[in-house]
Amino acid sequence: MFYVRSLLLLLGVLTTSNAELFLPVSVVGCGTIKGCLFPPICTDSYCEFMTTWKLVTHNAEDYVEFELKGKLNDPGGFLSLAFSEDKKISTAGVVGCYHHAAIGAVRVRAGYNSGKINTFYTGSDTELLISEGDNLGGTYNPADKVLQCRFRRRVRPRDMVLQLKDLSEPNAYYLTITRGNDVLPSGFSRPFAGGEATYDNSVLITSPIYGSMTVISEQGSALMKTHGCLMVLAWVLCASIGVILARYYKELWPNSGLLGERVWFQSHRILQSSCVILTCIAVILAFIYCEGYSRVSTFPHYVHPILGLIVFCLALLNPLITFCRCKVDHPDRPWFNWIHFFIGTFAHVLSVPTMMLGLRMPAAGFQLQFLNYPLWILIFFVIFQFCIELILEIHGCMYHNRNKNKRREYMRELTQYHAGVRTALGPRSKPPEPEPSLSELLQSTTFDLIDANVNHTTSGRGRLNAVRVGNCSQNPCTLYKNEDTLIEVNFTTYRTVSEGSVHTCFHRHGLRPQCHRNGRRSLCTGIVGGCPLQSNVQYTYRYPHKFGFTFSGTARFVVLGDFGREIVCARFGINLIER
Repeated sequence: MFYVRSLLLLLGVLTTSNAELFLPVSVVGCGTIKGCLFPPICTDSYCEFMTTWKLVTHNAEDYVEFELKGKLNDPGGFLSLAFSEDKKISTAGVVGCYHHAAIGAVRVRAGYNSGKINTFYTGSDTELLISEGDNLGGTYNPADKVLQCRFRRRVRPRDMVLQLKDLSEPNAYYLTITRGNDVLPSGFSRPFAGGEATYDNSVLITSPIYGSMTVISEQGSALMKTHGCLMVLAWVLCASIGVILARYYKELWPNSGLLGERVWFQSHRILQSSCVILTCIAVILAFIYCEGYSRVSTFPHYVHPILGLIVFCLALLNPLITFCRCKVDHPDRPWFNWIHFFIGTFAHVLSVPTMMLGLRMPAAGFQLQFLNYPLWILIFFVIFQFCIELILEIHGCMYHNRNKNKRREYMRELTQYHAGVRTALGPRSKPPEPEPSLSELLQSTTFDLIDANVNHTTSGRGRLNAVRVGNCSQNPCTLYKNEDTLIEVNFTTYRTVSEGSVHTCFHRHGLRPQCHRNGRRSLCTGIVGGCPLQSNVQYTYRYPHKFGFTFSGTARFVVLGDFGREIVCARFGINLIER
């Protein structure tokens, strides 16, 4: 028993000594004693990936000492560095290391690329790589899934047949760091999503002048960038506009159509169909890039494909539900409305965190994980969308009662129309649907008061006794009927009044208008008050109106003031403005 304990203790000491002999890969010395490639943000405590190199001598031969460090998705993953004359790395020499999970050891291998296939070098050059010795080898930390290794590679291989690449001057190469999940018996497998980064410029590795630190950033995949762009177009543009149209614009353009349907409905259908099509294309591109389902296992990256598939399924389900839509007056129609609303809203809301997580995925471009301005743009859009919907909700609440009354009046007129058609009371036009209240100018007309004779009295009070109404096709002329309307009366003289002043008030159902002149206001109260009339000056009266507004051939305007026995020729403009 004593010997067994002694042996175990000795093995523990030897293991500890070997681990202590391997110094962690560090950014210290980059740009001075060694060349380095790493992302924009990289420290000894956290660095997604990095590689360093420096020229050393071993047994009177020149070697390049490489260091590789990177975070893996799988315990059996690998790190590799490729040297290529171009950025395609289809004919590149490769060195790298991987963690042999079965025995818990780190192995270093050299190889070459032939197209998209990597092959390990199995030639007779036994000293092409040196991976054992003082401070050489590698370690893998299962806690943070970080693999790091250090080894030496001969500058000029003795076997130059298999694309091993001569690293001596003046040969300069584009460097590509690759991280993958699997190691095949014949070579390294393909990188995982976002696990490949290429430096933009070629590098002379054996140069003794390392210069300043060189920063490398993942460029991201063209397929995945297209995937992201399509998703943004689908859910930020199409879905957002489609939801707003369906929720807040149903009452607009009631008497207009688009391709045989209501404008809002057809627009909503086109936008949501575009959203579904773009989403399907984007999901297909993601599966092509990942060669199946994503194998990303680090948090929060693995959450993105899960949420993405949920959004994708909801996006497909919601248009399929529309085939079960019943008629508007069907008793089950509210169930359809709520189910359709819930699925669409849930998919739209869930798409936001999915896109936010997608912007942090390595395949989107590693620099976005730290300088993530697209994420802030997306956050701004969410706030903007929320504010728009809040404003539209408030607006809808403000005009709910008025639009409800309009709708009730329309339904009453529509019932009368159908009753008249059934009883054959004569040809009648179908009443148009009412426009919703949007605080806009609803109707405007002009009335000419010509040859208005003034009966002058000592009290200064005169009354127009002859009025001819223009711009009216019938008498009396009904302009508008509504419960809550502002009537704006514009009064402008176009003949000079020789003496005195004039005040105008429109008396209708005992109402008193406000009188405006040059920004000032006064209340017309019978004989007292009002606005002095000057030649070619416009006056505006605005007051609430809650009655049917009609004009007939009799005088409706009362003119107060001293006219000096002149005949007044004036014009009244009537604008109906909804409050």
